[in-house]
Amino acid sequence: MEELRAIAEAHFKASSEKTQAKAKQFFTSIDSDGDGKVELSEFSSFMSQKGYKLTGNPDFFKKQDMDGKGSLDFWEVMTLNYVIQSGRPFCDCCGDFIPATFFTCVHCFKARKKTFDLCLRCYQSNALQHDAHLGGAMFLDNYSLLHKHQQPSTHGLETLGVGIGALGLAFDIFTNL
Repeated sequence: MEELRAIAEAHFKASSEKTQAKAKQFFTSIDSDGDGKVELSEFSSFMSQKGYKLTGNPDFFKKQDMDGKGSLDFWEVMTLNYVIQSGRPFCDCCGDFIPATFFTCVHCFKARKKTFDLCLRCYQSNALQHDAHLGGAMFLDNYSLLHKHQQPSTHGLETLGVGIGALGLAFDIFTNL
């Protein structure tokens, strides 16, 4: 989570004043009592109202609470926002949040439907149950998958579309608060 916090902070600091204002507004919308910190009750209420089921549980709150004070400060909330906006996955095998490298089913990714993502532990254990494709599942880690789709192919427009989509996601991280 420390790395995600650093990434969220870098995105925030590199963004425009308007985008930073939106990020601050996101924080204040969760901090309902205005005391400058987000308690579990405020977090749970906000996440429930917004329909964030996977990220709205007490265990995820504890992961966000990197300093262990029992509440979330501004940067911990910005990390939460980054997790939500970037679509960081939860493992489709064990259900754990995946803060770093993960493995994605190539067939699901190419079909542009909900991806099937695995944490390293589940991928290594071969415990997955994903028989949704003829010939079996094929997984790549998220970095390899991105690089594979950046390479020129016979479907240049498809590669261009993936690249433009990724660029749009990077731009939208803090602008869609």
